[in-house]
Amino acid sequence: MLERGYSRISDSDIIKFYSKDRFKEIKGEAGSIILGDTISWHKGKPIKKGTRLIFQLQFTSSLFGILPKTKISNYSNDLYNFYLDNKNYMKNIEFEKNDK
Repeated sequence: MLERGYSRISDSDIIKFYSKDRFKEIKGEAGSIILGDTISWHKGKPIKKGTRLIFQLQFTSSLFGILPKTKISNYSNDLYNFYLDNKNYMKNIEFEKNDK
């Protein structure tokens, strides 16, 4: 399964390697906060109605999972100004010269 990289793994594939008694379901009412170490197999169930809002923080002591910079050549001044004001949010973005 690990050879697939970051592709989605189906429940039926997971069940081939882990018994169902090892599965844990964590539920929360609207507004609940759930903390977890996502090094394990994990997923969210499809929502029944409305939307799901997720606030994710990522902490690491290694460079595993660091993605290469994404180069953007066709962008608006608004996006570039956002970048200038929020470089920490967009540290994996590289802006190429824009002719606008």
